[in-house]
Amino acid sequence: MNPEDPKLHYTFERKYTQENRYDRFSVLQGKKPSQEFYSVAMPDYMTMTYECIIWTTYIEQMNKIVETINWSDGSYWGEPGKFKFRVAIDSFDDATEMADNERLIKTTFSFSFRGYLVPKEFNNYMLTNKSFSPKTLKIMDESGLHLSSIYSPDTNAQTVRYTTGVQSGLGASSDFIRGIAGQVGNQIQDLEFTNTYGGETMYIMRSTGEPSSSTDTKSVLSLGYANTAYFVGSQRFAGNASSSAASSSFATYVPTLDSNKRMKSGTVYVLVNGLDLSSNTDQTDSTNTDFYLNTNQRHINISKLGTNGTGINLLLSDSVLVGFQQEVI
Repeated sequence: MNPEDPKLHYTFERKYTQENRYDRFSVLQGKKPSQEFYSVAMPDYMTMTYECIIWTTYIEQMNKIVETINWSDGSYWGEPGKFKFRVAIDSFDDATEMADNERLIKTTFSFSFRGYLVPKEFNNYMLTNKSFSPKTLKIMDESGLHLSSIYSPDTNAQTVRYTTGVQSGLGASSDFIRGIAGQVGNQIQDLEFTNTYGGETMYIMRSTGEPSSSTDTKSVLSLGYANTAYFVGSQRFAGNASSSAASSSFATYVPTLDSNKRMKSGTVYVLVNGLDLSSNTDQTDSTNTDFYLNTNQRHINISKLGTNGTGINLLLSDSVLVGFQQEVI
C-alpha cells in the first residue's frame, strides 16, 4: 500500500445509524433507506510486548494483585467501548528490596498481545472514510426512435427525453459507442467510439470490417477481410501473357486485384521458371532493376535484358509467378 495513495481498504456496512433509522413515512413512500459504509485502510499487524513492575509494602498485598492479574491471563484488555486485544502473560518474577530501612516487595512480569496500527490520517489523507448509498437514482437517456412509439398520452405520463437525428448514444456518459447511419431512415452501418466533449474518435467498427481508405487508421478490421486483403497471395502467368501496356523495354503483367486495392510496395516478388528476380527497396523505382511496379501499383513491369545486366528476355513458354500483398488505395 502506497501511504500517499492508499488502495488496499476493507469496506463494511453499518447496519443501523441515525441516518438509516426506521422511518414510517419512507416506508409509505416506498423509499429505500440509505446505507452507510465505512472504508478503512488495512493496518500494519504487530506483536507488542510490555514489561510491568508492581511495588507493594507487604507480600500479602502483592499476592492479591498478582492473583487478579494472573486470573485475567488470556482475556481481552483495552478501554471500555473501544477495541480490545487478547493478552498472554509470560511469567512473574518476585524480589524483596530494602531502601532507607524500608522493605519493598517487587514483582516484574511481561505480557504480549497481537494488535495493529493504523493512523487517523497520513499526509492529510484520511484513512477511514464514511459514505452513503444514494436514495434516488435517475437515468436520462437519448433515443432515436419516433416519439409516438415511446409516449402515449392516454396512460400515466413519464418523462421522456427525445432527440432527432440518425446518431444515438448514451447522453449521460462522456465516452460512449454510437451507431452511424448513411442517412436518415437507413440502418446503422458503423459503430464509433467517441466522446461527448468533442474528443477524437478512438476506433470505428466498420460493418464490413474494411477500412474506408488508406487514411482510415482507426478502423477495426474483421478477420475475414484481413485474410483476403492483407495475406500474401500469388498468381501465375505464361510468358506470352504480357498485356498491351508492354513496351520495347519491358513486359507488363496485370494481377487480379480488388477494385479499391493495389499491390503494396515492398511485398511483391517475381519468379521466372523458379528464378527470383530482383527489385529496388522502393519497388516503384525502375532504375537498374529486374522488375518494378507502375505508378498506380496495379501492374508489374519486367525489364528486358539490358547492357547493365538487369532484366530478362521472356520466352512464350516461360512461367511467371507473381506474389504480392494488397493494400487499400
